[in-house]
Amino acid sequence: MTALSSVQDASAVAWRHSLRTRLMLWGSLIQVALLLGLAVLFYLGARQVVVRNAREEVAGLAQQTARSLDATLGSVQVSGRTLAAGASAVGRQPFNLRSLLHATLEGDPDIAGALLVIEPGTLKGDDRGFAWHLRRANGRVTEQPADALGYDYRTMPWYRRTLTAQAPWWSEPYSDASTGGDYLTTYNLPLRLPGDGVQAPAIGMVSVDVPLKRLQAIVGELPANAGLQPMLLSPDGLFVLHPDPALRFHRTLEAHVARARPDLSPLAAAVAAHAPVRFSHTAPDGERYLTQSAAVGDTGWTFALTVSEGYIVAGLNRIALWVGLGGGTALLLWLWLLHRYTARLARPIEDLTNSAGHFSQGEFDYPLRHVERQDEVGVMARAFDSARGSIKRQLAEIATLAQARQRMQSELSIARDIQQAMLPDGRTFDSAHKHLETYALLEPATMVGGDFYQFFETEPGLLWFVVGDVSDKGVPAALFMARAMTVLEVAARRHNRPDAILIAASQRMVEGNETCMFATVLCGLIDVHSGDYWLSSAGHEPPVLLGADGHAQLLAVESGPPLGIEPQTRYPVVRGRLAAGATLLSYTDGITEAMDTQQQAYGPERLLAALEAGIDAQAQCARVLAAVHAFTATAPQSDDITLLAIRLRQDPTREGST
Repeated sequence: MTALSSVQDASAVAWRHSLRTRLMLWGSLIQVALLLGLAVLFYLGARQVVVRNAREEVAGLAQQTARSLDATLGSVQVSGRTLAAGASAVGRQPFNLRSLLHATLEGDPDIAGALLVIEPGTLKGDDRGFAWHLRRANGRVTEQPADALGYDYRTMPWYRRTLTAQAPWWSEPYSDASTGGDYLTTYNLPLRLPGDGVQAPAIGMVSVDVPLKRLQAIVGELPANAGLQPMLLSPDGLFVLHPDPALRFHRTLEAHVARARPDLSPLAAAVAAHAPVRFSHTAPDGERYLTQSAAVGDTGWTFALTVSEGYIVAGLNRIALWVGLGGGTALLLWLWLLHRYTARLARPIEDLTNSAGHFSQGEFDYPLRHVERQDEVGVMARAFDSARGSIKRQLAEIATLAQARQRMQSELSIARDIQQAMLPDGRTFDSAHKHLETYALLEPATMVGGDFYQFFETEPGLLWFVVGDVSDKGVPAALFMARAMTVLEVAARRHNRPDAILIAASQRMVEGNETCMFATVLCGLIDVHSGDYWLSSAGHEPPVLLGADGHAQLLAVESGPPLGIEPQTRYPVVRGRLAAGATLLSYTDGITEAMDTQQQAYGPERLLAALEAGIDAQAQCARVLAAVHAFTATAPQSDDITLLAIRLRQDPTREGST
């Protein structure tokens, strides 16, 4: 019972790894992603439509309001021009002029006051002039001479400007005692004689007053719950209407832009150019706004509407929130239903998982359910059932293969021992008072390799040596290496020059070389007595000469083609002398191309730095090999490594005589 429980525990799948959880998770994620994507697309599309419609609506309201303002101010302008034309035509009778003023106020309810001034002596020499003012307030009209207004109108800037102006103009909003505290704007016209051009001197002036309450009432007809922020600007850019009451009649748009709202600079430019503008901008508090302006005819006044984009999409955001809450509730219900469904769907899979757990413990006779089903689960169950027999057969085959592999490893080990036995041990060759130490190391990258070396005396006192590297690894390289060593040894016993040895070997190595393998070889002869050496290279790494003083250098050995490619008739020869205490080190590219964990090569510079003068050939090889292993650290060996050190040692009693 305990064993059965342990098997079931081993075959149980954690909930976070189970197929049921993955079905629920991926099904839910895909559905949520699709719904969320559709919701986002719908929201963005709806938001774009809402914002576009809001732009058009704001533009329409701004233009409509500007037209209404223009209609009011335009009517006043017509009344003012009519008054000016009549005043210059009816003569100098005060009764007629006063009647004309009354008719102007009665004919245009938007006019709150009118002023008519005719300078003395401008109509006739004895004319005393005319200056009369009417004011409408609280449903009644009061009139008085202009001299009774409480100030000398002749000294007022607006009066002087009008007399010198060539065209009518609108004044900036103003309020004083004569207006009863109400803000007015005045349309001022220079008065000229009939037939006079704009260059003729004015004989007086006409002005008509419009209460700003009338303009504010027109703007007040805008929808109150649409989040609109109207702005009415005077000809000089003074705020007459603004959402912030502190700015009304106290700050111009230009000053407001410079002080607090640089985002309104496009509006300031449009007002200065008397042109409409539509733009989106971000206020200093981070709120996004849409602003539309329109010029009020040719009056110089400007009307602008601003609306918050957040206000525009607020309704859409509320709908999106409710849709999101409803979608979340529906998703929870979907997850519950999906959990119930996947539990039923995954039950056969869990049964198969339980059986697989017993199979993993080697219980291949454990009962297997759902074999009779005709769906995918039945296919899997029958596959498990048929797999049990094949697994048993495969286990038997694996055991057979393991035995064969063990035999192969044993044979490779024997081959490695044979290959190592083919290589000579280190020894010292003596000639009178001089001794030539030779020592070599070979570490194949696999059980057997393609590197090789050999040395022996071809005649007393003349040492032949060779170091080679076959182009492949493993058993093929080992076989090619054995052939190369045999060919080179035979050639070395027939010829007494390294180039002749390589020439003879190159002609034999191409015979039957259908695999196109080749070997790089460094071949040399050393006279033990004199230290003279002769070197020839068949595509091999240049050897290192280490002097007794510790100076190490790579010998410049001109190289010929490797052995096995094609027969050669010439190989260059380099001649030199090995001084007492000097060492000639030959190696394969497994040294210089050894890689560390960062894929950096050992290189010839590190090889030269690893050498040490004054030690024997065996110690020199061990020192270099240890340096290479320290460099590669845990990086796997990628190529065979071979070192051959030859050191000329002289007896101490003879060192001074040579």
